[in-house]
Amino acid sequence: MSENSQPSFNKKSKGPIKYRPYSISNNKRNSGKTIVNKYAKGKAKFDSESANESNKSSEFNDTIDNEYMEIDENVDCYLPLFHEKKQKYLNDQISLTKNWESISETIFKGIIESQGFFEKSPCIKCKKEAFLKCLDCGPNVYFCNECDRFFHDVINIFHRRIIKNNQVTPIKITRLPQICLEKECKHEIIKVLCVDIKEKYNIELPICNGLIENLIYNKLFPSSPIRPTIVFTFDLLEFYKQLLCEAQNIYFSFISAFQHYIGIKSKINEEVSKLYQETKSSFNCPACPQPQEDDAKLIIAFDGNFQLRRLKSAGNNISNRLVINDYIKTFDEYQDWVKQNYNSINNNQIFNKNKNNITFCESNLKAADQYNSYHKSKSLDDTGLFGCTCRHGIPIKFINLCNIGERYSLAECLISELNNLFPKNSQSFIILYDIACSLHTHVMNNSSSIHSLKSKLNWGVSIFHAYAHSIKCQLKYHPRVQKDIGLTDGESLERIWSYLGRFVSTTKHMRPAHRLDILALAIQHISQRMIANLGNILFNKFKNAKKFEIEVTNKLLVLKEQHNVTEEIIKNFIKKQDEHIYVFKEHLLKDEIYFSYLMDIQKLNNEFTKCKKDKEKEVINKKKLKLLKKINQYESELNILENERWNPMDIKYIQYLNNYAYNQIENIIDKIRILRNEYLFKSGYLFDHNHKGHKTAIKVKNSVSDIIKKIDIQIILYSEMRLLLSHEILHNYPELSINHILNHKSDLWKILDLNTEDNCGISRIILYNAIQNYNNLNRAKEEQNMIPQELSRLLTYWNTIKINIENKLNKFNDEHTLLMVFIYFF
Repeated sequence: MSENSQPSFNKKSKGPIKYRPYSISNNKRNSGKTIVNKYAKGKAKFDSESANESNKSSEFNDTIDNEYMEIDENVDCYLPLFHEKKQKYLNDQISLTKNWESISETIFKGIIESQGFFEKSPCIKCKKEAFLKCLDCGPNVYFCNECDRFFHDVINIFHRRIIKNNQVTPIKITRLPQICLEKECKHEIIKVLCVDIKEKYNIELPICNGLIENLIYNKLFPSSPIRPTIVFTFDLLEFYKQLLCEAQNIYFSFISAFQHYIGIKSKINEEVSKLYQETKSSFNCPACPQPQEDDAKLIIAFDGNFQLRRLKSAGNNISNRLVINDYIKTFDEYQDWVKQNYNSINNNQIFNKNKNNITFCESNLKAADQYNSYHKSKSLDDTGLFGCTCRHGIPIKFINLCNIGERYSLAECLISELNNLFPKNSQSFIILYDIACSLHTHVMNNSSSIHSLKSKLNWGVSIFHAYAHSIKCQLKYHPRVQKDIGLTDGESLERIWSYLGRFVSTTKHMRPAHRLDILALAIQHISQRMIANLGNILFNKFKNAKKFEIEVTNKLLVLKEQHNVTEEIIKNFIKKQDEHIYVFKEHLLKDEIYFSYLMDIQKLNNEFTKCKKDKEKEVINKKKLKLLKKINQYESELNILENERWNPMDIKYIQYLNNYAYNQIENIIDKIRILRNEYLFKSGYLFDHNHKGHKTAIKVKNSVSDIIKKIDIQIILYSEMRLLLSHEILHNYPELSINHILNHKSDLWKILDLNTEDNCGISRIILYNAIQNYNNLNRAKEEQNMIPQELSRLLTYWNTIKINIENKLNKFNDEHTLLMVFIYFF
């Protein structure tokens, strides 16, 4: 085709008619926009035709009345026009952003001036000296006392006002006028939350002619038909209706204006915060230990959220972030930290790419299944947030995630930042995380960037996730076992995610900077709301801890009366759990570890003889080589010659064999117990008439089948270990069958759970119950000891803020004609 010739449009249909492939919309709504057709291929999928250039074509003029036109995917001369159109759209957006930036300072100053009270302003009605300014009656509307009562006591009761020489917040509790004609209304009064277009209010509503009738009479709409607790003003609903109906004309302009408005409001809030910057808590939660405390012990919860993602199709950044706060760390800042603290980006691995090497705890938690999350993130741009809160649930810091899943280095980055705030060696942290057991192991490794902080870190798993961990892991990391933690559950971030989940459907379609602005604004809002209500939160925690203490004390008294379970017996059994070899392999003596490795290599030899495929044999050989290295290491430490290597089945090592078999069979029973509980939970879902559809039922059914397979494997291992048990304890471990395992009331579980301890003659299940209540009692007492200290810190914080703000207001009152500037926005 020659350079000056007009391109031809291929009118021949391509593909099935119903799919309309290679077509772009030419209607008014989509004019000038790139239309992505998922059935198209090649260039036609991503590039659209320039409307101005197409008007020159005679073929286009012939088809101007048609909504769709066909494009030949092989017309290469249109590529410059396509790219020119894209560049023009990008330039328009950049120009729009610069224009907003050019007037932002003017808007900023204008908003501040509009909130001030000008001296000697006359009343708008009677022209007397004004006593207050109404922010909602109009711009610069002032009233005297008498006119204010006339305009705001009966009508316009929700208006916000600034009083001369003082600043008041919006009315907190407002009583609506009665409808009945009685002098004193004796009808029931209910309290509801009223949401207006500008504020929310707590109102008292007398029910004279019925609840709904009274609400409609006051132009309030109920949120539910029966006993509503939230109501909406008609003005708010009407505004939303107009916005919804006129969305095609004003919605995007409204969003653009709103984005810059919240940016300016954020800037104003930043200016206000400077008034009390020197008294502001250096740590976000004023009730938690502060950096100036030498023996500060901070309780921090970590978690990740992968619902707050952003689609790649939502576009790229055109402007920088507008909201000013430090809650969200960008992904670039996180990568800079990684480069500074790791020699190679390869050290910053996902938890475990090899599915064959994951631990039992990791296999039960989605957060640890990094192999799947790594591949799922490829279809997204921003994949979520990772963050931390204090024990009261106050947000501290978050990291925006781009194309990655959960990683050890995310937690390490935030811990490192917290350590910069609490740098003293006498200060410490208690980390609560879903997979704290795995992260603890990683930090103990020299390759970890925070390995030097290991002495300052204590670890625990969040309480609801603890049940997905093995029994041995729970004995070490369960929050009710941890000291100095009180009744902290570590699930505070789940509550934050529940709030932020409301933004998922909107933020996934935003540009990167706009998304972070909205999320930062939401986090700041919930943080301020929780800090303002922190006194009530602590008071309720103290009441619950006192009530909990009484409950567990009564349970312990019952156990003592019925089973003679004394405090001394409980302490001895806890000590035995801590010291016993079945808690963790690291607690074994060197000769016992050596023996366990010999048993492991013997097991691999048996597996090797059964293998038929070369790949399986190759995998087993690699495992054997690793084990042999460990065996050689322990032989050198124990002074055992290679030709004198122990034979695990030799009679002189029978005690080691009995201990090994006992430990292994206890581990197997713990795994079977967890699998049984998971089976009962999921299979029960199939019989729930409220379950969601056929597809979900198929997924649950497949999951149940996988559980059955895992149980079958554990039954085989159990049978092998049972043959190695001594005759003295063999009767405590009966043969297993799948039917007995899945029936939690079977004789099998009675035997396993009611095995008695030789030292005290009390069944294990009774002892476990006693230990649980004993730990709960200790944590409840710790909670009651912690809360008065936290209330003291909170009281000091608010008193200091109050004094500082009063001093600043007095200073402004002397130096400025505008009174109480900025305070309304705080």
